[in-house]
Amino acid sequence: MVRQRSQADGRSVTLRLTDKAHEAVVGFECRKPAVVISHVRSVHRAQRHAHRFGNRRLGHWRRCSKSAICRGNLLTPPTPGTGKPTRANPAPLVIACSGAFARDSHHLKLTMAYDRKNVDFGEVDAGPGKSMASIIYPNDPKRRLEVWWSDVDKRKDVYLIAINGSSTWTGPGGLRLGLSLADLEKLNHKPFKLRGFDKDKTATVSDWDHGALAALSGGCKAGVILNAEAKAAAQVLAVLPVDREFSSADEALRAVRPSVTEILIGY
Repeated sequence: MVRQRSQADGRSVTLRLTDKAHEAVVGFECRKPAVVISHVRSVHRAQRHAHRFGNRRLGHWRRCSKSAICRGNLLTPPTPGTGKPTRANPAPLVIACSGAFARDSHHLKLTMAYDRKNVDFGEVDAGPGKSMASIIYPNDPKRRLEVWWSDVDKRKDVYLIAINGSSTWTGPGGLRLGLSLADLEKLNHKPFKLRGFDKDKTATVSDWDHGALAALSGGCKAGVILNAEAKAAAQVLAVLPVDREFSSADEALRAVRPSVTEILIGY
């Protein structure tokens, strides 16, 4: 499945979606929305140039008085009697489909919410290739979050938000890494449907079946990828093939004890 993203100079870039995230985000315009590949070297160069230029343009956001909130540094008014600004509490590691993570958000809004020193713009894994995205807490695996943009050069309009690795972020509806099928059913208020396991022992939610996770506030969609437990036998997984759909209440599916390993939020 391919998708076109427009660049600032009028060119379009072909985005090809990987098999590993097969049907991960329910309700998206395509069936494999997880990851984008096939960025050519010229596009990477253009993006890096835009990043450097963008840093210069954002300079004025980094200047503020001690008596007001600094948008770039999240400073609060001075503490009485000290004359020194104090650091505001960091924004919580929770994704809502509004504010900094609304459909029309942009990179600068992320720096205003999470402090510019904690937000980078760089390459992220995109299947066999790389893509450019904003990364919150890029050097902290437990707080890392990737935000992909529909307009990559201008770093605006959210395309995809990825929670993966060992991240402790909470997605809309209470979604978190490590949740079991039973946990997901509680959040969804009912059973749901999944595709079977691929060669990497991963399965994807294919239909929330009109549950609570099918209609999230803010208009975003949630996709979930699960992995069977490491000791799951190959012969057991063989009866749960990727080309078939199963209920989350299926006994054979529950027997391999899958848990959430990636959450994808998109518009």
